[in-house]
Amino acid sequence: MRCCSAVLVALVLAGCGGGSDPAAPTPTPTPTPAAVASVTVTAPVTSVLATGTVTLSATPRDAAGNSLSGRATTWSTSPATVATVSTSGVVTALAPGAVTITATSEGQSGSVVLTVVDPRNIPFFEKPFAGEWEVGNFLDHNIPKEFVDNNETFTGFWGEVHPETGGMTDGHSGYDWFMPIGTPLLAMGPGVVKRVDLVSQSFFCPVLNRNVNDQMSVFIEHTLPGGVILESWYVHLSRIDVTVGQALTTGQVIGLAGNTGCSTSPHLHLEVFRMNGDARRTLDPYGWTGAGTDPWESHVDGTASIQLWKPGKAPVLQREINIPYMTAPALAPLVLTKIVYEGVNDATNPNNEYAELTLDTRVASTRSLNGFGFKPQNQTSLAYTFPTGITLTAAQPTVRVYTGAGTNSGLTLYMGKAAGIWNNNRNKVCAVVTFPTAQSGVYLTCP
Repeated sequence: MRCCSAVLVALVLAGCGGGSDPAAPTPTPTPTPAAVASVTVTAPVTSVLATGTVTLSATPRDAAGNSLSGRATTWSTSPATVATVSTSGVVTALAPGAVTITATSEGQSGSVVLTVVDPRNIPFFEKPFAGEWEVGNFLDHNIPKEFVDNNETFTGFWGEVHPETGGMTDGHSGYDWFMPIGTPLLAMGPGVVKRVDLVSQSFFCPVLNRNVNDQMSVFIEHTLPGGVILESWYVHLSRIDVTVGQALTTGQVIGLAGNTGCSTSPHLHLEVFRMNGDARRTLDPYGWTGAGTDPWESHVDGTASIQLWKPGKAPVLQREINIPYMTAPALAPLVLTKIVYEGVNDATNPNNEYAELTLDTRVASTRSLNGFGFKPQNQTSLAYTFPTGITLTAAQPTVRVYTGAGTNSGLTLYMGKAAGIWNNNRNKVCAVVTFPTAQSGVYLTCP
C-alpha cells in the first residue's frame, strides 16, 4: 500500500509540470522604417558658368522633417540640353539657360533651379556716367599695354585693325571718355570698394614727359553670376567719395571726373580686370565680336573678354570732331559743325557715322538747302547734295546726315552708302561744304 502511494505522488508531481523547461519569451516586433515624405535638394550656388560643374546634395526626410539616411536617390535634369547630372549629384553645365535639377527617393522628389551663364555674355554693368561722351581711346585688343606696345596697330573689339593710331594711344588698356572736370562717376554694378588712391606712387608719364604722383583712382570688386570676380578701375578723378570696404549699389556716385595723374585733358579712364586671386587680367567689357580668335585672349598675358553691359546700358562709342561755327569764313550760310568719323564697325554699319551742318545765324535767320552739299576732302564720288525742301531756321538750325541707308525725316537725312565714308584717323578727317552754283564757293573743315 505504501508503495502505491509513492507512485501516485510521483505521478501527480510529474503531471503538475514540475520537471519541464520554462516557457520561451515573446519576440519584440521589428519597427517599420519611416516613409520618405519629402526630399530637400541643396545647391552651394544659384548660377554656374557654361562648361562648369557644381555638386548638389539631396536629403530624404520623414513627415516630421527628420533626415533619413541610407535611402537610395536618383537624379534628373530638365532640360537636359542645358545641364546634365550624375548619379552622385554632380551637375555639368552645357549651355546658357535655366535648368531644374530633381532628386527622387521612394517616390518623393525635391528640386532646385540653377542658372547656367554664358561666360562670354554676362549682363551686369550700367554706364559709369549720365549722358554720352566722346570716346578718345578704345581698348586695343592687339596687346593692351600702354607705353609698352608701339607697333602702330590698333584693334577694336569688332576686329577692325587700324593701320595707324589716329590720335589713339597704341596699346591702350581701357576706354577713355572725354568729359569736364566734376562730372559725377557712377558704380557700374553692385560691388565693394577694394582700394582708393588719393596720392599715387610716383611714376614716369611718357605723354607728359615727367613723373606724376597725384593720380586719384578707385578700385571696385564685383561678383558676377557664375562666380566671376571682376575689378573696375576708375582713373584720373578730381574727387573720391567712397572708402575702402564700402558696399556700393549700381549708379551710386563714387567721385568726380578729373585730370589727375598721367593725363593730358579731363577724362575718365575705365579699365576692367578679371581676378584670379591677386592676379589681374585686363578684359574688354564690350566683349569680342570680331571674326576669329581675339588676339588678346590668345596672348600669354591675356584673358577672354566678356560682354558685360545690360541691354541698352552701354556707353555709345564714337569719335567725333566738333567745330564751332564761329570759325567759319564770313558770310558762309552753312557750316559743318560736327563729324562723327568713327563708330563701332562703321565699315559695315555706316549709320554709326554722321555729319551735322548748321545754319550760320550771323548770315541769315533762315535758309533753304537747295543746291548745298558736302563731301569728305578728295572724295568727289562721295559727294552729297541735300534734297529739295530742306530749310534751316534759327529755331531749328542743324541738319544731321547719316552715312548709311534710312528714310529721311525732317532734319534727319541719310546718304544711302553701303559703307563708312570718313577716315577713322582723326588727324586726316577733312570735309568740304559745297555751295549752290549761283553762290559759288567751298568751305573746308579740318580738325
